[in-house]
Amino acid sequence: RKLKKSETVDKSAPQVEGVKVKKVDRKGLLDSIAQGDAQLKKTETKDKSGPKIAKKKGDANAVFSDIAAGEKKLKKVQTVDKSGPRVERVKVKKTDRQGFLRGIEAGMELKHVEDEEVKDKSGPLLEKDTPATTGGGAAPKAKKAD
Repeated sequence: RKLKKSETVDKSAPQVEGVKVKKVDRKGLLDSIAQGDAQLKKTETKDKSGPKIAKKKGDANAVFSDIAAGEKKLKKVQTVDKSGPRVERVKVKKTDRQGFLRGIEAGMELKHVEDEEVKDKSGPLLEKDTPATTGGGAAPKAKKAD
């Protein structure tokens, strides 16, 4: 069989038109920065990552003394403790473990059950004419009499 010819629309190329990408000599730029020849723009940063409480940087005692003196107030934090069990109004009944174990050791006399009372449903349900198989394979073939 021959496949029918079909037209496809290839959309894998970028859809940007009229844009030129400027090529930069990365190695030359990095070398000029390392030598100090490059003119870099000045930037200002605002580093807000440090703690606002401490008067002296790196002095934890100053932070604790500010808190103890009452100069800085800590925010109240509400927590939800979910570590406890979620069982309410349950009383655990005490059992006589030793008595239970002695009963197991002593054994128990079982009642005799007649065969008519037993309803064994553990075997497979088969039609009367279905031959039995062993091991999941096909039923054995009967030999022909000579």
